[in-house]
Amino acid sequence: MRRECYVFCILFALCITATMASHKEASGGLIANGLNPIKNLNDPHVVDIAQFAVTDYNKQSAAHLKLVKINNGYTQVVSGGVNYNLLLLTFGGLPDNRYEAIVFENNSQNSRKLISFHPLHD
Repeated sequence: MRRECYVFCILFALCITATMASHKEASGGLIANGLNPIKNLNDPHVVDIAQFAVTDYNKQSAAHLKLVKINNGYTQVVSGGVNYNLLLLTFGGLPDNRYEAIVFENNSQNSRKLISFHPLHD
């Protein structure tokens, strides 16, 4: 299961790299709103955002997931704030307990919104 997670992460990163390279060639420069890997997945702010995603998903779906670990993550600067794309390991859900969450954080209004939260299947 860990191997499949690593394979998924590598494929995901390769897709992002290929997309960024094609945009860079087409535009002659870097993408303004590209995805940036989160360097410290244990940063308290990132953990807080992951916990928000799990808690909000639990409220919306009546699930009882608990955050175990952030496996990987990316940020994307967008109009009005930042999108956090997080690959999470949880306890209490599907047998594999792996989810992808996207959270929008509006810094100027000090607010967050869960954009998507779905299980990752093999």
